Amino acid sequence: MSYHAVADPGWHLAMGSRAAERTATVDDAIARALDIGPESSTIERTIDITTVGRRTGLPRRIEVWFHRVDGRWYLTGMPTRRSWYANLRANPRFVVHLKHGVTADLFATAKAVEEPTRRRVIAAVLDLQDRPEIAARVGGRQDLDEWLKHSPLVEIVFDDEQRLTDALRRRRTMKYRTLGQTGIKVSPYCLGAMMFGSMGNPDHDESIRIIHKALDAGINFVDTADVYSGGESEVIVGKALKGRRDDVVLASKVHYPMGEDPNHRGNSRRWIVAAVEHSLRRLQTDHLDLYQIHRPDPTVDVEETLSALSDLIHSGKVRAIGSSTFPASDLVEAQWVAERRGLERFRTEQPPYSIVNRSIEREVLPVCQRYGIGTLVWSPLGQGLLTGRFRKGQQIDTHRSTMHGREHFADQRKLEVVEQLIPLAESAGLPMTHLAMAFAIAHPGVTSAIIGPRTAEQLDDLLASTNVTLDDEILDRIDQIAPPGTDAGPNDVAYTPPAISDVTLRRRPVAERSAA
Repeated sequence: MSYHAVADPGWHLAMGSRAAERTATVDDAIARALDIGPESSTIERTIDITTVGRRTGLPRRIEVWFHRVDGRWYLTGMPTRRSWYANLRANPRFVVHLKHGVTADLFATAKAVEEPTRRRVIAAVLDLQDRPEIAARVGGRQDLDEWLKHSPLVEIVFDDEQRLTDALRRRRTMKYRTLGQTGIKVSPYCLGAMMFGSMGNPDHDESIRIIHKALDAGINFVDTADVYSGGESEVIVGKALKGRRDDVVLASKVHYPMGEDPNHRGNSRRWIVAAVEHSLRRLQTDHLDLYQIHRPDPTVDVEETLSALSDLIHSGKVRAIGSSTFPASDLVEAQWVAERRGLERFRTEQPPYSIVNRSIEREVLPVCQRYGIGTLVWSPLGQGLLTGRFRKGQQIDTHRSTMHGREHFADQRKLEVVEQLIPLAESAGLPMTHLAMAFAIAHPGVTSAIIGPRTAEQLDDLLASTNVTLDDEILDRIDQIAPPGTDAGPNDVAYTPPAISDVTLRRRPVAERSAA
């Protein structure tokens, strides 16, 4: 059986067998109908499909409804019989997730399904990478039910109308900011992938669903690193972005050891040019939108590092370069070296920042603003401390306490800050996490705040904070509780320069210490 495209603007399809007619598969026609460009603001599209009745030979038209969320199409209605048609139109109870990137090769050929009643059903069969839980019943027809559940190419996800409405609303209201002077637009929330893999959530399928949920909500910025779970995080992200890569600003990092070999680490040219190839392979992409140096390396001349990164930009493997957790002096030095040597410069910096870690407000953020450096801040929840789940006098036993050390959650100065923040959040009618996230993105020097959910429930909570705005009164109260430019915990240091960590750099030889 063949399908014939009717040449008119309605993208109708007629089913027949006359060889003289130009043939086209249903998937081709759907692809053309939805091919309206990634920048289109269109969020709804209806396609008419006309079939020829088997008994009468007369054309019969049915509608297929699509909704667009963050560049991804959702099939929200495809009637096969009148009762299902009417039911769906009144209350769409399921969503079919389409693989992103609407081109013909993403759709399998439409399939004719014959019910026992001999009523013919036309169903578009979609080739998908991931398959969330399939609905138990669709349209009340057990025979159609069974076919849908066992078809290797179709995915029906039981859902309610409110969830799709919420996703559409978030997509329409998500604001985007320019990342430094790169011209790249990113969401104020960046999805951090550190928790995907053995370091956090070892379930790849669940991690992929979390990533997709974040993208569907309007987040277009994903940050990972080669060291996260020994590269497993990059593997998960790579699988999750299949078919959606073009709509995501993808960032990764290099520096930390990736093996016992002493040259498989650091910021040398030798390691950078090798490490980026490994990351690209794990991420299943040919380029990174942002490649960052995870930490400073005092043993390597910054010119050596910038020269290697510049070559990656010129080769097309990297679009922009950045740093992570660099002191302000190192940031300035890197800018000067790049300018004087004619090298590409760091366009972004990724420092820690939260209500309990505000020291970057003194120098790092002003330097970034001075040089037009975009910032994506990590740990806006204070490594979990600002969730409100850790209180003075309570026993600490969580996944994060194991990761970061119990002393982080037992620090009395930080817990005192939390105890004062909790009633402030309650008076504002906000969960602690929402207060913390809204604070992090309120600073004019912050482009995006990295969230690192380990579960879908954690992501749901964070996504619910996207519309929160803190007024001056609340921010003034936060300043009183946690003064600007200060860290609540004395040991909250993400990077210690050699001038502090190396005792020999702080002490003259004994024979030279006296004044006379």
